[in-house]
Amino acid sequence: MRRNLIKLFMVSLLVTLLSVLSWSVTAKQMWNQGRQLLKQKNYSEAVTALEKAVELDEGNLVYLNWLGQAYLLNKQYQEALGSFEKVKEKASVLVWNYPYGLALLKTGKVDEAIVALEKAKKLKKFSASKINQALGQCYYEKKDFEKSEELIKNSLKVDPTLPGNKMYLGMIYLQRNEYLKADEEFKNEIKLSGDDLEERKSTIAKVLVEFGYKNISEGKFNEGEDLIKSALTFNAEISKKGLIEGYIKEADYLLSQGKPSEAKEKLEAALELDPGNTNIKLKLDAIKGTDLKKYIVPVAGGIVGVVIVFIILIVIIKSSKKKKQAAAESPPESQPVETTAPPVAEAPKQEEQVTEVVEGIEEKAKEVKVEPSEVPPEQEVEEAPPVEPEAPPVEAEALPMQETEDVPPQDDITDAVTGTIEVPGISLDEEITYDSIKDILKVHNTEKESVEKVKKFLLKKQDHVEAFKYLSKTYIDFGDFDLLIDISEPFIKANEENMILGKKVLEYALKKAKDIRKVANLLNTIYIKEKDVEKSVMLMKSIFDSHLETEVQYLKTNLKKLLELDKKNIKVHYLFMEIYKFTKEDKMLELEKQIIEKLKSNDKE
Repeated sequence: MRRNLIKLFMVSLLVTLLSVLSWSVTAKQMWNQGRQLLKQKNYSEAVTALEKAVELDEGNLVYLNWLGQAYLLNKQYQEALGSFEKVKEKASVLVWNYPYGLALLKTGKVDEAIVALEKAKKLKKFSASKINQALGQCYYEKKDFEKSEELIKNSLKVDPTLPGNKMYLGMIYLQRNEYLKADEEFKNEIKLSGDDLEERKSTIAKVLVEFGYKNISEGKFNEGEDLIKSALTFNAEISKKGLIEGYIKEADYLLSQGKPSEAKEKLEAALELDPGNTNIKLKLDAIKGTDLKKYIVPVAGGIVGVVIVFIILIVIIKSSKKKKQAAAESPPESQPVETTAPPVAEAPKQEEQVTEVVEGIEEKAKEVKVEPSEVPPEQEVEEAPPVEPEAPPVEAEALPMQETEDVPPQDDITDAVTGTIEVPGISLDEEITYDSIKDILKVHNTEKESVEKVKKFLLKKQDHVEAFKYLSKTYIDFGDFDLLIDISEPFIKANEENMILGKKVLEYALKKAKDIRKVANLLNTIYIKEKDVEKSVMLMKSIFDSHLETEVQYLKTNLKKLLELDKKNIKVHYLFMEIYKFTKEDKMLELEKQIIEKLKSNDKE
C-alpha cells in the first residue's frame, strides 16, 4: 500500500514537471520567433510573438526587454516605455538603457531620456554613434543647439554613414538662419539609404515648412516662401500644402497691416494651387466686400452732388420760364402794343438762359462750399453798408464772399496759431459738443486728408474723447489696427474715464482683427490694472489658441502676473499646464497637475 502511494506521488510529480517544461519551452519558442521576426523587420508580427512570450512567462525580464524593443521599432512608444518601466521596477540594472532612453525621448520626457542614455554610454552595450545621436536629439529638443551639434558631430566621427545625423545638423543650422549650410546637409542626408529614407525626407520637408512659417510671421515673406519651396526636393505634397498655408498666413498678416489689395494677391496665389479650397474663397469674398466699402462714400457723395445740381437746374429753368411768361402777359401800359417786349428781350433766348443757369450754379456752389467757420459773425452783417432803395436786394449767399480774404485756405492747418484744426464739416476744438461717433459721422467723412488732420489734432491733445472716437471707428473699419494702437495707448493713460472708453473700443476691435496680438496686448494691460483676472485669462486663452508658437514667453509672463492677483484661479493653472505641454517642461507640467488636483479637491470640500 505504501509502495503504491509512493508510485502515485512520483507519477504526479513527473506530470507536473513535464507540464512546466512544456510551458517554458513554448514561451521560449515565442521569444525566438519574435527575435527572428525583428531581424526580418516584420515588427508588427514580432510584437505579437513577444507579447505571447511575456504572457506565458511574466517574470522573465529578458522577454520584457525584447518586447519593449519591438514596440519601439513598431513606433508604439508608450507601450515600449511601459515594458522598460516594468523591467526597471523589478531590476533597474537589467533595463536596456539605450532603447529605454529612446522611448523616453519619443514620449517627451527629455531630461529622463538624457539620464538613461548617459547610463547606456557608460555601460557601452550599444553603439556609441547611436547613443550620441540620441543625446544630440535630446539637446536639440531642449534648444541647446551648441551641445546638440557637438554630440551629432561626435556620432558622425564614429559612423559617418549613420542616417539622421546630417538631418539634425541641417536643423541646427536652420535655427541659426544658416540656410545654405542647412540645405547642403539635407541633400547629403537623403543620399544615405535606409528603410526610413521616406520618413527622413518627410521630416526635412516639415522642418523647412515650419521655418518658412516662422519667417512669414515676422513679415519676411520672400525668405519664408523660398524655404517652403525648397521642401519640394524632399516631399512635393508637404511643400505644396505648406505653400498654400503660407500664402494664407501672409494674407492674414497683410490684412492686419491694413493692406487688403496685397492680401488679395496672396489669396489668389493660394487659390491657384488649391482651386477647391472654400476657406480661401471665403477670405477672398470678405476682402472684395471690404474693397467695395471704400467706394460707398465717394460714389454716394457723387450721386448726391449730381442730384443737387439737377434739382438746381430744374428750379432755375422753371423760374426763367415764369419770368418770361409774366413779362409777356403784363406789358407796361405806357408803351405801344408793337413794343411789348423791349429790345433786350428780343436778344437770343438761348444765350440768356445759359447765362442764368451758370450764374445760379455758381451761387449754389458758393453756398455749398461755405464752412461753418467761414460764415461771418452776425455783428459784421449788421455793420454792412445800407442798401439803396433803388438797388436790387442783396442775396444772403453773396455775404461770405465779402470775407474770403480773411479766411485761410481749407487745407491750411492753423492749430499752431489758434489751437484748432478745421476739417470738412467739423471743428475739433475744446468746445466740441458731439455726443457720439454717430453724430460725428453725420457731418464728417473718412477721406484720407480729413483723417490725417484729426490724427494730428489728437496727437497734440491726446485725451480728446470725440477725436479718439472718430479715429478709432475709422481705423477699425479700414483694418488699420497698428494706427489704432498708436492713438489708444496715450489716450487710455490720460485718465480713468478714457481708460474705460479705450477698453470698450479695444474689445470691439478684438472681434474685427485677424491678428489679435497687438490689440490683445494693450487690452490685457487694462485688465491687469483693473485686476480683472477672468477677462485677462480668457484673453490669454485666445492668444494661446491662435498664436501659441510665437507668443509662449508673453503668455508665461502675463499668466505669472495673474497668479500674483489670484493664486487659486484654476483657469490660469490650466493654461499654464497646456503651455508646459507645448514647451515640454515636464517638471513644471507635473507641478501644475498637482496644483490643479489640489484646487479641485478644495472646491469639492
